[in-house]
Amino acid sequence: MPQKGSTDLFRLIRSLSRTEKAYFKKFAERHVIGEKNNYLKLFDAIDRQPVYDEAKLLKEEKYIKQLPYLKNYLFDLIMKSMGVYHADTSLETTIENSILRVRILYNRGLYDMSLKLLLKTKEHCIRYQFFLDAVKLIALERRIMLESGNKLGNKKKYDELHRQELKFLHNDQLISIYAGLEDEIAFKAWELEKKGISPLPADFESTMHHELLKQERKEFPLRARILFNNVHSVYNRHIQQMEKHLHFASEHKRLKLEEYKIFGDVLKYITCLNNYFLSCFYLKKYKEAARVLDEMAGLPVRSLKEEEAVYSRYLLLGAGLRIVQGKFIEGAKFLKEHTQVRERIWPIMKPSRKVILLMNMINITFANKDYKECLRLINHISTADMVKIRPAFRCHCILLSIMVHIELKNFDLLPYLIKSAKRFYTTHQLLKPLEKTMLALFTEVAKSGKTDPALLRTTKQKLEKIFESPIYQDTIATYFDYFSWLESRILNISFVEAAKRKLIN
Repeated sequence: MPQKGSTDLFRLIRSLSRTEKAYFKKFAERHVIGEKNNYLKLFDAIDRQPVYDEAKLLKEEKYIKQLPYLKNYLFDLIMKSMGVYHADTSLETTIENSILRVRILYNRGLYDMSLKLLLKTKEHCIRYQFFLDAVKLIALERRIMLESGNKLGNKKKYDELHRQELKFLHNDQLISIYAGLEDEIAFKAWELEKKGISPLPADFESTMHHELLKQERKEFPLRARILFNNVHSVYNRHIQQMEKHLHFASEHKRLKLEEYKIFGDVLKYITCLNNYFLSCFYLKKYKEAARVLDEMAGLPVRSLKEEEAVYSRYLLLGAGLRIVQGKFIEGAKFLKEHTQVRERIWPIMKPSRKVILLMNMINITFANKDYKECLRLINHISTADMVKIRPAFRCHCILLSIMVHIELKNFDLLPYLIKSAKRFYTTHQLLKPLEKTMLALFTEVAKSGKTDPALLRTTKQKLEKIFESPIYQDTIATYFDYFSWLESRILNISFVEAAKRKLIN
């Protein structure tokens, strides 16, 4: 195992795109006198490592004397270079830099030039709804007016600035209130989920009765209207009012698209598309879900971070959509076509998305009878790091592993696998109705060396009752289609054919 110190610098370097790395090297060279410096050497050495190994660095890079100091300095140097590189790549940074320039001109006594830039920047703040930045500029505008020495002559202007300030503060307060209501819904749902309780309308009564949630107000800032629709969308999703949920999710997406056209922020818009896709997905509106995927694939990405944000979702959702439609061969083709982008983003892919994509790949390989690859993926998802992210995946993968060996007719391995599974579930207090039922079936299969149709039908009936519980709402769509597997064994047909029959029915 590689010996690790802090991996912050390694993760930062791995997150940089090729152009960002090239820019940093030019930036670093300008800030160093003489021969190639140790910071650039360390940068290249870390960049070459697939996994961060501090012991290897110390052994191979002979110039290293004080590694913690070098790492801290290099981290700060990278951040400074990225600050310059991304100085005007977004509206936020453009406005922040403009405010800084206004202050620089003011501090040099160039009040006319400072005011000219200030008014232009304030127009942008109003247009793009950066209300707190506009308030900062109003404070600077007052100071410039004071320096002009004409206080009485500027009374009307002072009054106008005060009105603007109050309006901007009010708009920002509205956005803050809606954001707070959004958090209340999320935390309440999380608390109930932790207790295994299905949310009811009464659980959110105090939040949803807020005056600002009664109806959408067109005169409110765009961000406030976006939050209004998202609060209603999330609330209706939690109480299983899915048609209402989709209505608000659709309106939320429309407003987010309007925001995206203004700001061009791919990271915010892809999150909205992800949530809207799931709304369509769970209501089985697959054509609309496919259209959303096409929109995702068409988003322009300017960095590795944006590529990860877009394509990690595109891949896991695209694979998931093909799974629920029984298009397993198409799913395998889809994943193969995007192998290069998957490998490129894999090192920085968010772990939560990585495990879902792995689970979808497991489903597709199982359905296509690629059992060797399926077992490899199951072993990968069962590692300690992955289990911490989403323990439920490990539970299902244990069952899936046994099912793979049943498909391969490795009946002699079943007793050991069942015993190991029982020990895991019991130790971690995860032996729930689904696990108990499937392990009981596997135990009988291990004894007889075959899958008895009558026993399979009984198991299927038990699962139908078990899956009525809200705890298992996502099981078939997110984890594995146990019904289709049981049906395939009962009728002696392929898993793919059983899944398609279920869809037709």
